[in-house]
Amino acid sequence: FSGDLTERYTFWNSFAYGFTFWLLLYGTNQSTIQRFLSVGNLKKAQQALILSIPFLMCFAVFTLWDGIALYALFHDCDPMEDERVKLRSADQLMPYGILYIFGNIPGITGLCIAGVFSASLGALSSAVNALANITVEDFIKPFCCFKKISDTWMTFIAKLLAVGYTGLILLMALVASSFRSILEAATIVYCMITAPILGMYLLGMFTTTANEQGTLIGLLMGVTLYAWAGFGNYITKPEITTLPRNTTGCHTNSSVDLLSVSTEAIVIENVPEVLHLTRDEESGIFTVYKLSYMWLPLFSVVITLVVGYVASSLLKYKWTSNDNTGLERNNFPNSEDSEVRL
Repeated sequence: FSGDLTERYTFWNSFAYGFTFWLLLYGTNQSTIQRFLSVGNLKKAQQALILSIPFLMCFAVFTLWDGIALYALFHDCDPMEDERVKLRSADQLMPYGILYIFGNIPGITGLCIAGVFSASLGALSSAVNALANITVEDFIKPFCCFKKISDTWMTFIAKLLAVGYTGLILLMALVASSFRSILEAATIVYCMITAPILGMYLLGMFTTTANEQGTLIGLLMGVTLYAWAGFGNYITKPEITTLPRNTTGCHTNSSVDLLSVSTEAIVIENVPEVLHLTRDEESGIFTVYKLSYMWLPLFSVVITLVVGYVASSLLKYKWTSNDNTGLERNNFPNSEDSEVRL
């Protein structure tokens, strides 16, 4: 329950991150909205949203349970500190736990890994499809030179765009591999755009002052500051305080010896050195770069709201002043008209 904004994981930043992430995922994410639109009408979309809540809660509970199970399994022999294993990233705990538990059962390890990949590929396919459709509908069809193209050619163009976006996602995956955790990489890259978009929607929903120019200024400010703080944290890599780690039970655990060789060959040696979780020296690092990345989505939404509202108010006041000035001038006849009337 610490209120320190630089502490990586606390109750408050976890709550803020979860609230903001699921709000933008179910409220403004194109893949989700695309699914809602496919059911036919508003009532069915609302029913689909309500029915998805129990499954989402089960998913969250099982995810948290995985972490508790891993802690119970390695509470006295942390693989991050065990010299025979020496994992370099906390992201490796889950696959190592699968190897540790099911390594002696043929096929189970592959089944677990296949389940993880199938879930991720399902989400990626929806995202690629949404990106291709948005590009075709909003950026290609409106141009006059593309209005006469048949639907067959538009479908072909959408498929080419899907291939291009897939290649871009692969490049982003290579960049994400240099982050200290997968969750950090996903949050910084994904929420850098989606969080300000959520702020833009909220600005339009709850205020009547918002206008196009002011909202665009707020959106750009939210994206810029988010990218500055997020990638600044990625470049400087400030020190992360972790919980105490225990290795007193490692010498009594013989199962680790059976898996240490294969795990080092498969999981550890292919991980770059930049995934170290701590850094001894962080003097001179700007305070903004030390902020926990869990706060960044919420801060970006708030910045977009505030800047967008202020900019819209100022622009609206300027336009209103100009319009009033013009009306006042029209109410008074010029000198030539006055002379004629006289």
